[in-house]
Amino acid sequence: MSATQRRSFMNQATLVPALILLVLLGWIVLSTQLSLWTDQGQPGPGFWPLVLSALGAVLAAVITVRAYAQGRRGDSSAGQNAADPDDLISVSEDDGESGVYEETGRGAWLRPLGILAGLVAFIALMPVLGFMIGLTLFLLFVCLVLIKMPLVQSLLLTAVLMAITYFTFAVFFGVPFPTGLLGV
Repeated sequence: MSATQRRSFMNQATLVPALILLVLLGWIVLSTQLSLWTDQGQPGPGFWPLVLSALGAVLAAVITVRAYAQGRRGDSSAGQNAADPDDLISVSEDDGESGVYEETGRGAWLRPLGILAGLVAFIALMPVLGFMIGLTLFLLFVCLVLIKMPLVQSLLLTAVLMAITYFTFAVFFGVPFPTGLLGV
C-alpha cells in the first residue's frame, strides 16, 4: 500500500468506523462467552448482545469500505469537512435555539471517539457495575457530555430508554442481564 493509499484510508471517514468495527468485533467475542439460549429455549444473556453487535459490525464494515472506496476514487469530500478546521463547534443554523450543537472541523472527531471510549468503558466496567448500571451511565455520558442535552432531558431520556430496555428484554423476552458486584 503506497503512502497516498494509506493517507486515503487513514482519514476520519474510514478510521472512526474502522475503530467502531474493532470494538464491535470484541463485543461479539465477549457475547459468545455468555450463554445464547437458556434451558427453557429462551434467548440467554449473550443472544441480543451478539445479534446487535453483529449487525453493528456489518454496518461499520460497509461504512468503512464505502468511505475507503470514495477515498480511492479521489473524492475530495471523503473524510473531509468543508468547514474551517479551526471551527470546532457551531450552533445548527436551522434551529439555533435548540441547544443541539453540530461538530465541525477537528471537533467532528470528538463525538464518535467519545462514543467509542464510552462503549469501551461500558464493556470493561460491566463485570463490576452490571449491565443496567453500566448502560445507564453510558447513556447519561452520551446525553450530557457528547450531545450536551440539558440535565432534565438527559435524565428523562435515559429513564425511558432504560425502562424500554428492561421491559423488552428482562420482562418480555425473559433475558437475564449480566449483574455486577452490587448484584444489579
